[in-house]
Amino acid sequence: DPQPTPDKTEITITLPENLELTAGTSADFTVTFSTPDGAVTPQWECSVADSSVALAEKKDGSTVTVTALAAGDTDLTVSCTMDEEEYSNTLKITVTEPEPEPGDGIVRVLAIGNSFSQDAVEQYLYELGEDAGIFQVGDHVTVDPNIYCGKCRPCRIGKKQMCENLHAVGVNQDGGFAQYCTVPQKQCYRLDPRTPLRLGALTEPLACCIHGIDRAGIRPRDTVCVIGGGAIGLIMVQLARLGGAGAVILSEPEAMRREIGLRLGADWAVDPVHEDMPARVRELLGSDGADVVIECVGNMAATAQAFTAAGSGANILLFSVPKEDAQYAVKLEDVYRKELTIMGSRINPDTHQRAAQLIDSGKLQLEPLITHSFPVERLEEAIRTQMGPRSIKVLIEPDREAQEG
Repeated sequence: DPQPTPDKTEITITLPENLELTAGTSADFTVTFSTPDGAVTPQWECSVADSSVALAEKKDGSTVTVTALAAGDTDLTVSCTMDEEEYSNTLKITVTEPEPEPGDGIVRVLAIGNSFSQDAVEQYLYELGEDAGIFQVGDHVTVDPNIYCGKCRPCRIGKKQMCENLHAVGVNQDGGFAQYCTVPQKQCYRLDPRTPLRLGALTEPLACCIHGIDRAGIRPRDTVCVIGGGAIGLIMVQLARLGGAGAVILSEPEAMRREIGLRLGADWAVDPVHEDMPARVRELLGSDGADVVIECVGNMAATAQAFTAAGSGANILLFSVPKEDAQYAVKLEDVYRKELTIMGSRINPDTHQRAAQLIDSGKLQLEPLITHSFPVERLEEAIRTQMGPRSIKVLIEPDREAQEG
């Protein structure tokens, strides 16, 4: 006699009935999978019907993180397959526009630099809370994401960049990868409305570079070697030239970046992979090395080259952000013999306004640094592109229609 076919396992997917968020915020919820016999954990996926309203990311176990991008409604579907049967459930996501608190501003994001931490946002003020101060709705602004407590010892001795309670938009609170972003008005800096909107997304990295250049101490006619031709290095090339450098050398392995560096003000561009970079620096300058070396890469090879390319009495600025456990063995005899000055540089204390004014002045060429632009729905692709060698600066533009209008 034929054997009876066993019943297929029925899976129930339990979700919240709905999810209400404010644009620019995120929330987690848990998905529960169960059968008549108890809980199960099948292979599952989640998707959002309208990725311009919200994005969903599957986390470890059964957690979903939803990031609200713009006001509107959409559906999120969780699905799985078991015994060749498909199961799914859907919840409704409602995203509303944020309401500003007193002293805050709601900014409509038009472009944001894409990096491991968010850069300054180029946007216009969409709505203001009470105590609007010097701003009006519609002002083009750039946002300094770094908020200092003003109370700790570093803040009180003029070293706010080392604030013990540093709070950053996009790190400690939701940032600019959305259509709207809520920030304290005191963090906003007005841009000339004639300044191209996308250039404002480079204000924060430029402000950090200005602080680094201040630290580097370039004197008129000094020779400068910039190691690394990414966005930071190419900004440094231009700032060194504006600061009165007599000659600027760029060290960069990618030919495309070397070519752009030469167009932006470098006198020479050296390939550190196929050339002996320190020897080439000495040959080009006709001396024992550069007066100022600015390292903008963040690996040990670049750090070593910074020391060997430095001349007598040189200032060495290690500008890149190292890994927490990164160590480099300095040859102390070189420090003694050459009287080297070694320094770091951290974020952008009191330089954001200068950066905004410098962008407004048009004295920097920033457009050549922007090699790619993505809508926020393609954020993951944008991050992968930024990590590749063929990009310089990648922008996220959450609201292209507003920008074009």
